Amino acid sequence: MRRGDRDRYPSHTPAHPTRAFVDALVDVQFTVGSDLQNLHRRVEFQQAVEGRIAYDQVG
Repeated sequence: MRRGDRDRYPSHTPAHPTRAFVDALVDVQFTVGSDLQNLHRRVEFQQAVEGRIAYDQVG
């Protein structure tokens, strides 16, 4: 832990995170990452469908 980090983290945060804490953090990051990827795919699909509808109306 660097010297300036002590000010950034509350006193109850361990200087060396436990394995369970690290695992929980990785799980959260993985879940958020998966949700963002799914949202991105859904948006791309929606844009593709809307683009196809607009193309059909013009063409």
